[in-house]
Amino acid sequence: MIAHFIQHRGKGHWVLAAPLIIGVILFVLTDAIGYGEKYVRPATFFISAAFIWFFDKGHLLLQVGRNINRGQNTLMWIDMKFWAIPFAIAGAISLAVI
Repeated sequence: MIAHFIQHRGKGHWVLAAPLIIGVILFVLTDAIGYGEKYVRPATFFISAAFIWFFDKGHLLLQVGRNINRGQNTLMWIDMKFWAIPFAIAGAISLAVI
């Protein structure tokens, strides 16, 4: 079923992989230095949002004003850069809940 949502061309799989990888790295680092894991989840969402936004050149879309990657770099037919917005909102919500 996942193969249906993730198209085989482009970088759409990073939408799922980036938060997982960044979360594991942050959890291991905070555990290694003895810092509490309280801020790992919000930091994971914020870093993932920035990574996905700049990895798919979302900032250039705002400057140029047109989508040059139409049909590529999508997850569930949504451009990869637009997944950064829900990640940033989830980071803000999880930070407010702490």
